[in-house]
Amino acid sequence: MSGAFQYSVEKPRIYLDLQNEYGLGDNFYDTVYAIRNGQRVRQIPNRRFSFGPKFDGSSVMGYDSVLTTNSPHDTYEDLFRTGSSYNSNISIAGSSDKGSIRASYTNYKYNDITSTNS
Repeated sequence: MSGAFQYSVEKPRIYLDLQNEYGLGDNFYDTVYAIRNGQRVRQIPNRRFSFGPKFDGSSVMGYDSVLTTNSPHDTYEDLFRTGSSYNSNISIAGSSDKGSIRASYTNYKYNDITSTNS
């Protein structure tokens, strides 16, 4: 009879270095305003560039018309978690002058580094 167990842990080695000082927009003056609850509120522009106004913590209206804070999004670190895997194996073998037999069982479980719902 023999058996083995292996356990490993994995994490991303490096993350991308992203800017988190300026929000969406084509330039610093890229601002659009709307009236929300009688108050003039800046909207998040529908742009894909990160050259808009500086993140200053003020209230902005998101794409779904919900007021949110003008702050950087979570970093890539929040997309990942510590991954792990384990592999366990057991086997039994026997033989005689009439023949031989071997039975083996392996259980492998893997938890990837991508966090839930990302």
